[in-house]
Amino acid sequence: MKTLFLLPTAVAVCLLSSMTIAQTTAGYTSPIADYQKFVDEKVLPWKDANNKVAEIGGWRAYAKEAQLNAMTVLPAYVASTDILSAAKIAKMPMPVRMAWLQAVAKQEQLLHAKQSHASAQASSELARRMRSVGNFTRLQQAHQHAMYAEAASLLLTSTQEAAEAREALVRAMGLNDAKAKALALPDRLPELPASPIAETALQRVVRMSDTQMFASEAPSEMRSSYAAYRIAYDLAMHYRDEVLPLQKIIAEEATLRYNGMFIGVFELLAENREQTKMVIAAIAAKQAFWLADAGFQDTLQSQLYATSEHPPVE
Repeated sequence: MKTLFLLPTAVAVCLLSSMTIAQTTAGYTSPIADYQKFVDEKVLPWKDANNKVAEIGGWRAYAKEAQLNAMTVLPAYVASTDILSAAKIAKMPMPVRMAWLQAVAKQEQLLHAKQSHASAQASSELARRMRSVGNFTRLQQAHQHAMYAEAASLLLTSTQEAAEAREALVRAMGLNDAKAKALALPDRLPELPASPIAETALQRVVRMSDTQMFASEAPSEMRSSYAAYRIAYDLAMHYRDEVLPLQKIIAEEATLRYNGMFIGVFELLAENREQTKMVIAAIAAKQAFWLADAGFQDTLQSQLYATSEHPPVE
């Protein structure tokens, strides 16, 4: 028997392909227009249930069908050829830079929210089917559907945040409708720099006379801005170098155990959802770093400009 090596999202594609999808109408269409409400399935008589299981082939039949659709599933990260470097971002005007970082991050998070929603939807649908033939309890079905409902809420929130961030960028760039529609964003934020700015950069701010307000505010502002910058860098690096590699190992091991029939499809989809949550958190951490970087650079340049305009009193 040929071993099946399946991605969790491939399983989701298979299950969703057999579900009834809401028709798209003109105008606004909800991101969760195909949301399936909870159905309190009634268990079939045992004889009918056995015939139904034989007819379907069990959940492994869904997995076999999913293998045919595996090639159509996009990976969690799609390599981008249009990622701006940190140097190019630094040249943007501050309002545009901040809006651009926000728009790219929210768009990337939306992609993963969609994947999480598809996975939860597939899990809920399979739970409904298994409940109908007596292989799942009412509690188990409700639990799977609750995760699906939560994923739908995340998708709605992510869709709104991505749309709002994009429109904020359009306003910051002063684009008309035609240019706004043509605006293309990269798939993901720039990679983290190899090393952060050294603390010695703070020494460039000239201390002024204590009689001037700038003297007491400047060092404090710089320390606060730099601390936020360094903490954000450490957190983003922690997600990149520790959290995400661990999630990758867990996902790989879960897939191996699934292919060896040591765990079921629900456990595999659950690991997929957990990995997606960590990826979304990692994106947020990277976004926070780039925003902190922009803020620190702006504060540093502002203080240097102020000290050049007001040289220290001898």
